[in-house]
Order: sequence, then structure tokens, then C-alpha cells
Amino acid sequence: MKRKVMQNAKQIFNHPALIRYKVESGDTLWSISTIYHVPIQTIEMDNGLDSTTIYPGQVLLLNHPRLVPLEIPSTLKNVPRNLLPIYMQAAAKYHIPWTILAAIHKTETDFSTAGFIESYAGAIGPMQFMPATFAEFGVTAPGQTGAPNIHNVEDAIYSTAHMLSVCGFDHNPWQAIWDYNHSTYYVDHVLTLANF
Repeated sequence: MKRKVMQNAKQIFNHPALIRYKVESGDTLWSISTIYHVPIQTIEMDNGLDSTTIYPGQVLLLNHPRLVPLEIPSTLKNVPRNLLPIYMQAAAKYHIPWTILAAIHKTETDFSTAGFIESYAGAIGPMQFMPATFAEFGVTAPGQTGAPNIHNVEDAIYSTAHMLSVCGFDHNPWQAIWDYNHSTYYVDHVLTLANF
């Protein structure tokens, strides 16, 4: 599988476990921690941080024995970095590649986080669920409260992962994505975007 390292990160590899990372707008310690597999506490300690506040232009030292930068397929190069941890956590929980979740989100609403999007067919929210489908597969994402919310981007991403898992992604990815949207073109497009 041909993939390339995320282009937005300014990286200087002094040795295999060391990166000097330049913080960009939208970065959080959580997203950097998830992308580079370095615990937040390690980032804070190595950089003498006394809070989780970071600023664009700030340079952070990332040092971890198993440090491996996240590789993003060129087909998803515009994926919003603040959504990466959500895709990755949902993917890990439901055993779905994060790139599939990102590809569906890209295809449905071009990574929109706006909750009140409705298609001509009546699909709603960032991941474009039909209300009846969301009622069946909707789940509340970690950190969210109350019933699953079709308009909330985190609930929608987790619900997509949940649906794909229930629909048998692990043994038939093509069919599971088709169950999400009954279109051969759609399935092939998502798989291509995900480089899967």
C-alpha cells in the first residue's frame, strides 16, 4: 500500500525516536499524541509544559522509543488534523481502518462538522445518516453526553464505525460500505480514497 507521511508536519529526524514538531493551527496535545503515538504526559514532561495549551509556531520535542509518524494516503491529504484522533479512536474501538471513516466523511460532506446538513434524500448530519439508520446504529462518542446525536460529528463518526462493524466489515468490507450507501460507485470511491 503506497502511503505518504503527513505533509503538514515539519519534521527533523535527529535519530529514530526524535522529532522536532512545529505546532500548527488546530493542533492539540491530544491530536499530536494520537498521531505520533507519544503519551501526552511524555510530551508535557519533555517540553517542560505546565498546561495543555500550545501555540502555532511552537516547536515541541517528541521523543518515544516506538515513535512512528502517522502516514496519510495522498488521496486523503486534506483530512482535517483535528478530526484525526476521532477517526482513529473510533477505528480502534470498532476495528475499522481510520482511513475508511475519513473517506466516508470526505465523500459525504467534504469533512464538514456542521450538524444541520440535509441531503435531498433526507440524510442528515456530517456523515449523512438516514434518521432510521441512525436510530438503529447510533452511538454516543466518548466525552459526549446523552443520547446519540445525528448532528454531532463525533457521535456520527463513531456511529459510522459501529454500523460498519455490525455490517461485517471485518469479513466483507465492500458489502459493509454498500450497506452504508447502496451504490457500487460509492463503495469503489470510498475504497479508493481510503487506499484500501
